[in-house]
Amino acid sequence: MATRVGDILKRRALESFVGRRDEKAMLLRVLEENGPIVIFVHGIAGIGKSSLLEAFSEEARARWATVVRLDCRSMEPTERGFIHELGTAIGSDVSAVEQAAERLGLLGQRVVLVLDTYELFRLMDTWLRQAFIPALPDNVRVGLCGREAPVSAWLTSREWEGLFRAVPLGS
Repeated sequence: MATRVGDILKRRALESFVGRRDEKAMLLRVLEENGPIVIFVHGIAGIGKSSLLEAFSEEARARWATVVRLDCRSMEPTERGFIHELGTAIGSDVSAVEQAAERLGLLGQRVVLVLDTYELFRLMDTWLRQAFIPALPDNVRVGLCGREAPVSAWLTSREWEGLFRAVPLGS
């Protein structure tokens, strides 16, 4: 089978990715058994958040993790919109939180759901934190990435202590 141009472009982008070694190592901790369940990358526009996520995703796949990446720009910020986009991404017709969570967990031994441009999905933050993510099986991890820092509930809720990690990106 011939190599696609998109694959060549992706490979070249990854080969040219430099720096952010410590940040990428923090992200890769989600693959560990006792690593964080949710990791939240944030920083100003153009700082390299999406490039870091792409490098992390490729490394996670190289370590046999299944990575499902959604861009919040392309989905309606509602429970229905999220479930629909997730179902499309995983190739399954799901309509409820429990179905989506179960199907996501069946994708692999370690699954990472990444939501990029998360600042546009901020309306759904409470629902994700209180309903969707708690419904996930323990082999699924979540990466959130956006311009704004996480809301304080992630940092102050005792139940998330040790299971949530914020990764601010500086210059």
